[in-house]
Amino acid sequence: MRRWHGAGMVPKSMSVKGRIRRRRRRRRRRRRRRRRRRRRRRRRRRRRRRRRRRRRIRRRRRRRRRRRRRRRRRRRRRRRRRRRRRRRWWWWWWWRWWRWTRRRKGRVAPFWCRRLRQRGYSTTWRLRKHGRKQKTRRCFGSYQRRRRSY
Repeated sequence: MRRWHGAGMVPKSMSVKGRIRRRRRRRRRRRRRRRRRRRRRRRRRRRRRRRRRRRRIRRRRRRRRRRRRRRRRRRRRRRRRRRRRRRRWWWWWWWRWWRWTRRRKGRVAPFWCRRLRQRGYSTTWRLRKHGRKQKTRRCFGSYQRRRRSY
């Protein structure tokens, strides 16, 4: 390890920094006594850093920042809600039409689709809403035509 120096991995015989380091090694023997004092100071610094971290955690108040951000977001949402209401209204009607025209369990077919009812479109969802649990077989055909008043 003595032959190499620094991140460049240059032999000490080729670099001036190596010679300076040799002089520092001679001085390090004298500074070893001071190093023990420095270690004690470092321990004190570490304790101070821990206390500072605890104080920083106590002093941090992110709630105020969140409240300010929420107020700004509410102002933006008020502007967007007017646009979203129109889109949601159109989307709700489209979704209702798509749901009525598709065959799915637990959904009610529209009154003008007699074929969907005859072929087995489930009406158990409405019957459950009125407090009855009917099997899907009973909800087709003549029984379904009688219960059109839902």
